[in-house]
Amino acid sequence: MKPGRSDRRGKGRGRARGAAGPTPGSAPPKRRIGVWLLGAQGGLATTVMVGARLLARGLAGTTGLLTEGESFRDLDLVPLDGLVFGGHDIRSGTVFENACEIEAEGGKKTAVAFALQN
Repeated sequence: MKPGRSDRRGKGRGRARGAAGPTPGSAPPKRRIGVWLLGAQGGLATTVMVGARLLARGLAGTTGLLTEGESFRDLDLVPLDGLVFGGHDIRSGTVFENACEIEAEGGKKTAVAFALQN
């Protein structure tokens, strides 16, 4: 090190000043990840969001869900209830309204209504 310079390695890293760390014995923070959908008011995006909520609440089975297969078992994926959805669209309305419209077009009461009512 040259004279007159201080060794700054390691400084400014880690927790912010005044930030609280985990409390001993407390549960680790819940892992979450954002999912941004283009065309978020559309049928596909609405179905993705509602399906994820149904699965996270145990209201739908995982048969056919690729991430439940052997190839994905050892991966440290964020749980379905850790998905935080957002997005944008040129359509007006809400995801709830669009889900109800999709359900009405089906002509029968589906799990969509149950997922969004609770």
